[in-house]
Amino acid sequence: MELKNLNDYVKFKKERLTKQIIYSDSKVLCFILNLLPGHTIPVHKHENSVLTAIVLKGKAVFTVNGKDYELSEDSELIIEGTDDFGIPTVKEDLSLYVSLSPNPENPIYAKPVD
Repeated sequence: MELKNLNDYVKFKKERLTKQIIYSDSKVLCFILNLLPGHTIPVHKHENSVLTAIVLKGKAVFTVNGKDYELSEDSELIIEGTDDFGIPTVKEDLSLYVSLSPNPENPIYAKPVD
């Protein structure tokens, strides 16, 4: 068993987003993404993994398959890995709890960004 406090992974940097890895094995990858207004995530896919993102705090526009959705605290987004996904606009300091299952084979997904 592991017990973790998600607040320990909420770390913002003015110049870029941060990605704090919480857990990673072959079955699942979990991390916290932290973005400030002005930060973006370009549209991309997640191989064959299902992505679950829960907004812990903040507000942003998420793009899924060309359609925009505004999500805020306590919202959850679940998408297939073959879907196009991006975050073009962060409206308020944003922290997302993200899980990818199975963990994508490309190691770039499990790389933290400090």
